[in-house]
Amino acid sequence: MTRLMSFPPPATMIFLTMMGGGRFDPFFAGLAISARPQPFEHFGKAAPKRAELSHWIGPPQYESFQANVGMTPDEASDAVAFYRALASQEGYTTGARLFPGVAELIADIAAAGIPQATASSKPEVQVVELMRHFELAPSFAAMVGATPDERTLASKADIVAESLRRLDTAGADTRRPVLI
Repeated sequence: MTRLMSFPPPATMIFLTMMGGGRFDPFFAGLAISARPQPFEHFGKAAPKRAELSHWIGPPQYESFQANVGMTPDEASDAVAFYRALASQEGYTTGARLFPGVAELIADIAAAGIPQATASSKPEVQVVELMRHFELAPSFAAMVGATPDERTLASKADIVAESLRRLDTAGADTRRPVLI
């Protein structure tokens, strides 16, 4: 007897990931990574050239400062704090805009009763500020990002696990998640 393969059941929840840099970010335009020279100059390092910025997209900055410019772990921690202070002064939403249709898509998913959460290696404070700025926060059951030190909660696996934990606590069905 031949058995027909059925499609998997629909997703029970959706994670939206926000990767650093507007050119790779599926939701936000205008968040292109910039080489703010101040953190590098402060630590006597050369700021990356535009062509080198792709090496800074994705991994936590704590790791990038070590791997890309040879900082020690202590220097990298200080550089992340310095960089975050600059970003906070400028505002995390400066220059950010949603790609057309994203707000509507997020609202439609929420209206369909599918819980949504973020799972971003951006610091959580930035994730929450972006979601509030674009009035998307009410559509999310959890908004999860890295801890400010990028060490306590920094790996994508740990961030996804934390997001699942928060969703589970909120009563969401987390059996069939989809990560976008």
